[in-house]
Amino acid sequence: MFLILGLGVSGQSVVRFLERKNLPFHTADDREQKEVSLDQIDCIVASPGIPPYHPLIVQAEEKGIEVISDIELGLREEKLPTLIGVTGTNGKTTTALLLQKMLQEGGREAEVVGNIGTPFLDLLPTKNTLIVELSSFQLMRTYTKKFAYGLILNITPDHLDYHGSFEAYKAAKMRLFDLAETVFFRESASNFEAAYMVAKEFSLTLQEAEYAYASFKKPPHRMQFLVEKEGISYVDDSKATNIAAVFAGVDATNGPVVLIACGVYKGESYQKWVEAFKDKVRYIIAFGESAPLIEKDIGDHIPVLRVDSMEEAIVQAKKVCPPGGTVLLSPGGSSFDMYKDYKARGLHFQQLVEKV
Repeated sequence: MFLILGLGVSGQSVVRFLERKNLPFHTADDREQKEVSLDQIDCIVASPGIPPYHPLIVQAEEKGIEVISDIELGLREEKLPTLIGVTGTNGKTTTALLLQKMLQEGGREAEVVGNIGTPFLDLLPTKNTLIVELSSFQLMRTYTKKFAYGLILNITPDHLDYHGSFEAYKAAKMRLFDLAETVFFRESASNFEAAYMVAKEFSLTLQEAEYAYASFKKPPHRMQFLVEKEGISYVDDSKATNIAAVFAGVDATNGPVVLIACGVYKGESYQKWVEAFKDKVRYIIAFGESAPLIEKDIGDHIPVLRVDSMEEAIVQAKKVCPPGGTVLLSPGGSSFDMYKDYKARGLHFQQLVEKV
């Protein structure tokens, strides 16, 4: 008997998958107030966001009950297409989509699934190559070696609140070495070079790869230029949900920057921003759960203006941004304190910028 723990996007895909196979299961979700017994449970399929210290996970481990990810459940199927696993702290979505475009350019049907949005299980069975974007949460509960290729882009501190330490987070990412026949590791998040490393394995020529790259459009909320108004540029980098991603966003921005930072604190000090932002970031506008920590860590070095909402953040940013500068939404934290996800946060920013 399966227990599906967590009924978000991933959990719902597990429900559909087990129903298609006529396999028995129970469900549990923290939003539901009901008692859950593990007496008849043989395996828990845990959604990625369920932390290792969740009471049911702890109980399951004490009882010797297996806890797996939705990815692991799918990997146990007898017939699977060619699978490519992609992970890393930053750039994995863009790289996965670019790799898909490269493979399509070479005449191979490929789809991107997993952490990107479309659940892995929803596309099984399929004959198409599947590029599976893998989070550290999924990797730590995946065990079966079925990936033809793996690509690890970079590993910098993230989700320390979940994993407990950088070492544990890194170990989860590096599990891809145990799951794939051939693994490519690239320290930097250079999207083209990383994607082409794998695409070459499918006999893609450099010319085909460059053609795919020339027509490739980055997904939204990743250093997305919106508009220039009254000499101020506005850029949506809402997908920058960790400290290292903000480094990249600031570095890629020309001229003086007013940074809007917000979201959920993930356990890493913001002090690393001080030296990197020197002489470039003029102000940081902070709100949300992380705001007091940002002010505490760097307020003595870079002016930090505390506000209560995105609306106030944009008003203040416009006031203090010098001519020729950029108002950059690059939060450095996940969105769940105030928004459904980073997309909702980015869209709210875009809607407000339109009215500036």
